[in-house]
Amino acid sequence: MPNSVIDDQDLSRINYKGEWVRGGNSRELDGTVASSTRVGDSFVVSFYGNAIAVYGTIDDSSAGVQSNYSIDGADPQTATSQGGAGDTPNQQFWKSPTLTLGQHALDVTMVKVNKDPQEPTEGTIWFDYFAVTDPTIRPLKRKVNVGAVVGGLIGGFALLALLVLLFFWRRRKRRDIKPQPLVRPKVDDDGISNSLQTSEIPRTPQSHSTVMPFTLYTDPNHTNASSPPLPSKYTRLQVSELDGQQSRINPPSDPSSTSGSVDAYSSPESPNMQISPTSKLSRPPAPSVDTRQLPSPSPNQTGVDAVRHVDSGVRNLAPSAITIPFGPVELPPVYSAV
Repeated sequence: MPNSVIDDQDLSRINYKGEWVRGGNSRELDGTVASSTRVGDSFVVSFYGNAIAVYGTIDDSSAGVQSNYSIDGADPQTATSQGGAGDTPNQQFWKSPTLTLGQHALDVTMVKVNKDPQEPTEGTIWFDYFAVTDPTIRPLKRKVNVGAVVGGLIGGFALLALLVLLFFWRRRKRRDIKPQPLVRPKVDDDGISNSLQTSEIPRTPQSHSTVMPFTLYTDPNHTNASSPPLPSKYTRLQVSELDGQQSRINPPSDPSSTSGSVDAYSSPESPNMQISPTSKLSRPPAPSVDTRQLPSPSPNQTGVDAVRHVDSGVRNLAPSAITIPFGPVELPPVYSAV
């Protein structure tokens, strides 16, 4: 099997002598052939290997055409061509025996031609290529498409960079999302109004003051009024001059016209301290006082137990539950401004 091919127009390896004509068609190697119709024209092919074979094209006028072949100046060998039906390419004219591996020279000379004056280019053979056997030449490996490899690498890096940018963009977008507004009631000094105000939810936890509802009372054994323990007893509030059938606990418009007094939350050290209904306690007074009808007191009833809650609603809401002989009366609650 030949390892390399030398074309008839490879002038770096072939040296023509005489009147050689160039021809050829698409069925021949590289579309070229070389021919001569004059006896004595020759050419020399230089090659490296241990064998060589000569190929070309013949036609019906090539029958009987002779040519000599000599390797490295040795005695020539004569080859006689046959005729073909029309142009017949890829025909082997001659093949050398096995040679020693190395540099050699093949000398080809035209010996006999079928010259026709009417057709000066016919009556010969057309040399196309020379197949050289070189066992030291390894089969050519498939070439790697460097452009495709480089393009694939660039595309892969571009896709990776795009994914990274998309990841950081989505992460930044999540950080930029504003918190939802929280609707809080607007509180003034007089109480809770109907208007609303919005404020953003804080990002970090913050401390808030906690309002603890408690009952106003005093206990000699407890000095911390911010978080008092459960009372063991209520301090009696003296309420005088309850009406005959229906009595209302209303703050008088004029402190001087108050017909009764309230002994409010007195401590053992000051049992007779009097606080009028309109006087300020530890918290601002409620904007309005619930007026609740009370039953007529019994003849032996001289005072009632009353409880007032700060920052907390009324505990006993059922009117039937307010019975003077059986329990304390709950005064309207007092709320502090927030």
